[in-house]
Amino acid sequence: MNSNENKITPWPIVGAHGVPTNEFLCSCDVVVQIFGALGTVLAPVKSDVEGNVSKLRKLYSTNQVKYEFLEDMIRCELAIQGSVAPDSLLWLTRALHFVYVLLESVTKDVLDGDENPDIKSNYLSSYNDTLRKYHNWAIQKVFTLCINGGLLPKCRELLMAMPSCRDAPEETTTTDLAGRLKSFVDGLQSNIAAITTFFQAEGLDSVETRL
Repeated sequence: MNSNENKITPWPIVGAHGVPTNEFLCSCDVVVQIFGALGTVLAPVKSDVEGNVSKLRKLYSTNQVKYEFLEDMIRCELAIQGSVAPDSLLWLTRALHFVYVLLESVTKDVLDGDENPDIKSNYLSSYNDTLRKYHNWAIQKVFTLCINGGLLPKCRELLMAMPSCRDAPEETTTTDLAGRLKSFVDGLQSNIAAITTFFQAEGLDSVETRL
């Protein structure tokens, strides 16, 4: 395996102009890997994330100067009544929110002193607080059954599957693994906050069922 695959791309710093598009999309590629680590249960969400990243990257490639920041890309699309970029970024951000809530809660539990927490409740609360309201009844039921059935990775398995932890020696403590993720989780939060604030200001965020 290429050692670069084990490096987590840091989330871009949100500046006065907004979220840098290229750096943001590169970090989102890592999120695709994270959904892959969660197994087939969230395969539909992984596919959705990949598709939305691809759509945004395709539009960005048409004019990298004009679309240097995500907010500019969305404003330009709205000006011509386009929906691809706004829709793609909206759904991508919802998936990112799930990842953030999950990883933040797991790393917090570990760093607070629990070396081997049972993270079933973390999965369930993260899903219920983020993606559940956008999914139909069947997917909600499947996800809940998989959590209760122990079909999602346990804490250490989840952390070891993260790109920044895959090269960690077997004897690495769970606390050290969680520490490796902290900057990634913090950066993810700042990007989500900026995008969410922008969407709310533009009146774009609404509840609807997709999957």
